[in-house]
Amino acid sequence: MFPIYGLAVFLELVYKRIRCSPLIIRGIIWAGIIFFIEYLSGWILKITIGICPWDYSLYSRYTLDGFIRLDYFPIWFATGLLFEKVSDFLNRLQVSYSLAGKPNEEQNGRIILFKDGEDFLASFLKFHKSLS
Repeated sequence: MFPIYGLAVFLELVYKRIRCSPLIIRGIIWAGIIFFIEYLSGWILKITIGICPWDYSLYSRYTLDGFIRLDYFPIWFATGLLFEKVSDFLNRLQVSYSLAGKPNEEQNGRIILFKDGEDFLASFLKFHKSLS
């Protein structure tokens, strides 16, 4: 399962291309990509090992071959848009280390700032509020 979730690293490339599109279009694109990856992964697993670990055919009538649930569309729509927020947040991080004392002593402090100089904690609280 981890290799499948690892494909999320490629979503950053998609985000760079659709960043200026309207919110609804971006959400539809995210849901479509997630459906595609989920279906393709389930299909490949079914062919190679004979079973798909997330067979939805018993749980919902809105499935496509048991590999994806079409009623999850709103969840994947929102998940894609949440990914954008997290991506923007992480792309702004810059971690600086402050070492004091002798070379073999333990590190005395860590400062986490954004590339634009804004304080991490203040910005994290803004990010947290934007999710609610």
